[in-house]
Amino acid sequence: MVDYHVHSDYSQDAEGSVADYCRQALALGLTEICFTPHFEIDPVRKELDDRVRLDGQWVPMLSDWIDRYIADVEQARREFAPLEVKLGVEVGYDPSIEKELADWLRRYPFDYVLGSIHCIDHIAITAHDENDFYYARANAQEATEGYFDLLNRAIESGLFDAIGHIDVFKKYSMEKFGNELVERAKPYWPGVFERILRHPPLTIEINTSGLRHAPVEMYPSEAVLKVARNAGLEHVAIGSDGHRLKHLGFGLEQGLLLPTGSAFGLRAGTAARQLPRQPPMNTDEHGFRFWAICILHSEITIPYLRALCVFFVSSVVLRIPHSAICILRSEIPIPSLRALCAFSVSPVVLRTMHSEVCNLHSETALFSLCALRAFFVSSVVLRILRAAF
Repeated sequence: MVDYHVHSDYSQDAEGSVADYCRQALALGLTEICFTPHFEIDPVRKELDDRVRLDGQWVPMLSDWIDRYIADVEQARREFAPLEVKLGVEVGYDPSIEKELADWLRRYPFDYVLGSIHCIDHIAITAHDENDFYYARANAQEATEGYFDLLNRAIESGLFDAIGHIDVFKKYSMEKFGNELVERAKPYWPGVFERILRHPPLTIEINTSGLRHAPVEMYPSEAVLKVARNAGLEHVAIGSDGHRLKHLGFGLEQGLLLPTGSAFGLRAGTAARQLPRQPPMNTDEHGFRFWAICILHSEITIPYLRALCVFFVSSVVLRIPHSAICILRSEIPIPSLRALCAFSVSPVVLRTMHSEVCNLHSETALFSLCALRAFFVSSVVLRILRAAF
């Protein structure tokens, strides 16, 4: 049995250390546990969410607490073997911070990144005190549309391995609307799961914490799980969303024994990361360090360049924050380039968080060339996505 949604006391609303949860996991007979501390960096909610507990003190989300957390997980792996201890994080998603989330996530060796919708219009629908404020300004249809707009954007972002508590809007909405939001959500679910299936290995979690909340059913419900299964989703993650030691492992067997739940394969440690991991940055002889390099737009007619400049690349790691970094379309007759001395990448590493590394719509086998020295371009749109000097 595994639990892939566990909050230790790094999360401001949780109790218990990494070691405490590992001891409890062994006592419960769990074979695998994944810690998922909250990561919330919406600047609109800075005063409410921007804090992590470290040595009994509050520190900002964007601080070095993460290094201690990683060290705690590594120590737990050694101390509590054969328990599998995974390094995860639960990210509160908002489209306004996608770039910041991607930048932060790729720096650390996470095994599992869970993406969750906690807020709509920067108001926490998962917090009872704020929930009333949100539903005072939004009717049932507006709330449904707002939630699914964010959910679909989270799916399309490519940032996550799984979407957390995917129908969490029902947690407190039933107090005001009864079952109305659940009913209004039904037409949205087929499209949601079709979208998820277009972004493998993305999946959803069975989150058992709903059994402890007012809905008294899991996130998602059995009805939503049936839609997911009928759409073709084959694997799910599962987690207790525990914030206390007594919550660890809560409801896991019940979740897997659901008629639909038992039809899924369980995705745990096999979940592949979509974002590139970040080893120490390579530096070229000019002292430039690049996180991501450039996009060469295909509308440039390269063979007829008149004014040339030189772009030197050496020992550069190309990091791709979107599905393709360099698109050289077939209308560019690369073999006829007189200005091209050599185009080869050595040692360059291409990493991507989607299925395509590089769309090279050209008949030229660029990677068969040797030893990149110079690439002459002019009037090329060169976008440095992030560079450190």
